[in-house]
Amino acid sequence: MTFIDILRKNFLDQYIETPTRARGSSVPHILDFVGLISDEPFIENIDFKAPLGKSNYCVLQIQCKINPSCKQSLEKYAFSKGDHIGLRQSAVSFMGRLTFNPY
Repeated sequence: MTFIDILRKNFLDQYIETPTRARGSSVPHILDFVGLISDEPFIENIDFKAPLGKSNYCVLQIQCKINPSCKQSLEKYAFSKGDHIGLRQSAVSFMGRLTFNPY
């Protein structure tokens, strides 16, 4: 069983089908794996770009379909506008009413 067969058996798709690594006159290889489990195609386009610097791996630019969902914003507190002196006085008053019995 080949690597690609195992991927397909587990409902993964290999999207890279052309060589992404080549060095000199050696045989180019497909070393990149982009596998996704999805009912509908998530990747729209894959562009193969020139390697960066002295690398022998090409750069992959992958465009994906993303359906952002609105998330409810979290409450943010303005701590800089708090009554810190009043809070300190309340804490001291509260601590003074506590009794501590270690036994």
